[in-house]
Amino acid sequence: MARPTDYNEHIIKEICSRIASGQSVATISKQSDMPASSTIYDWLSKYPEFVERYAKARENQADMFAEEILEIADTASNDWMESNDPDNAGYRVNGEAIQRSKLRIDTRKWLAGKLRPKKYGDSMYNKLSDADGNPLKMTTDLDQQIIKQFLEERKV
Repeated sequence: MARPTDYNEHIIKEICSRIASGQSVATISKQSDMPASSTIYDWLSKYPEFVERYAKARENQADMFAEEILEIADTASNDWMESNDPDNAGYRVNGEAIQRSKLRIDTRKWLAGKLRPKKYGDSMYNKLSDADGNPLKMTTDLDQQIIKQFLEERKV
């Protein structure tokens, strides 16, 4: 079966569905029933309606990553392993599995933050607000008077 190269509703719906379920374009394009990654990226530059659907699929993918983070963090099935040491029978911590889980969580956190920065990204600005949470309103004249008064008081 030849790779599809014609833009059509069925293939776009399938691509977006797979992206929303967590697959990358690289993974999708490795499958024989899907177009090459270069074709998918070409379509993104040619078809604005695909761009919108692709962007929504990426947002859904970020939400899915956030849900997976909880699953990974809550699953402790491989955190312990049986010890074959005759002097230390029982179970011991499986550090490799724990580190792998940490890597999986960190990767999903990073991706979710990049795909949906407003929802999962780190805040990069500070908001100045009053005690009630309302934005501070400053007037230039008032600011100048306060600064002048403050400076005069400090001279004494």
